[in-house]
Amino acid sequence: MLISISKEVLVLILALILASLMAAATILVLCKRLKQVRSQFNELEKRNKVELASVALAGIYDNILEADVTHDRLLGDNCARLTALLELPENATYTVCIEKIMEKMVKMEYHQLYREKFGRENILRRFSEGEEKFSLEVEERSDLVRYRWIRATVRIYYSRTEDSIHIISFVQNIQEEKEHELLLKQEALTDYLTGLLNRRGVEDRIREMLGKDQEDICHALLVMDIDHFKQINDAIGHKGGDAVLRKIAELLQAQFQESDVVGRFGGDEFLIFMTNCGSEQNVFDKAHRLTEAVAAWKEYGISLSLSIGIAFFPQHGDDFEKLFVRADAALYYVKTHGRNGFLLYNADKLPKDE
Repeated sequence: MLISISKEVLVLILALILASLMAAATILVLCKRLKQVRSQFNELEKRNKVELASVALAGIYDNILEADVTHDRLLGDNCARLTALLELPENATYTVCIEKIMEKMVKMEYHQLYREKFGRENILRRFSEGEEKFSLEVEERSDLVRYRWIRATVRIYYSRTEDSIHIISFVQNIQEEKEHELLLKQEALTDYLTGLLNRRGVEDRIREMLGKDQEDICHALLVMDIDHFKQINDAIGHKGGDAVLRKIAELLQAQFQESDVVGRFGGDEFLIFMTNCGSEQNVFDKAHRLTEAVAAWKEYGISLSLSIGIAFFPQHGDDFEKLFVRADAALYYVKTHGRNGFLLYNADKLPKDE
């Protein structure tokens, strides 16, 4: 017996068959993609484990920390040694361990940064955004005695076997690297001839000091140069001129305290920033003793003298630029009115800079 099927029913059956075929194809594609993803995760996990083994054997890292961040627990062969060092039970959580490392090892000024970087939320967020690695440089005392610069490099990966996010953290001693960086920075801020701070070093140091809380504190800026230095250079030559500059630097260091900023601003111009100077008279006494010490130096058959301009913080300015302009105006007045002396900036007698 023949069964009559309407055109509409036939179209519906064909549509269902087509939809089933498409669904099957989609499932096959998804399965293939899932297999690829699992393979990638397996490769990543394997790569991190291989790296962990290789750096451990190489001995270039001091401490290695493994953790299951998702489940907040420590992992690995180094777990027992680390918890013993921190005086924690072996089953201590990752969070407790990080807090203890921060408390006992990390220098106070880096606590907030360390907590933010190693916090579980931060690590899980980084992984969700596709990040697999980050690093952090802090001062830490892994031996619980002496602080040194370290770089912590953290690898983040998904563990398929645990179905969780893991990290491996490698800690490397970079003290020598940081000391070298500091040396290069100091050289960049130092005047090669006198050993004093150069112009950039002076400005940076003074701005740093003025950026701190300065309530009820008085500072003084002294700007000075050597009278008739061009003629001195012509008379005794450049080597003799360099010797004069070095001598002035030596006298400045002897007259002022280590807390004061002493620098060569360029040419024969020097600058002193007296911190917490106390009173105007104290600054005047310092300037007077300095001019006397310079005048007493008798070599190369020449006479030396200084002209000095003085401005006070906050009386004459609340930033370096204002203080310098006003101390420089006082210096100019001294140089055009006989030289060999010092003068405090006075807005009523000297040209206004504003």
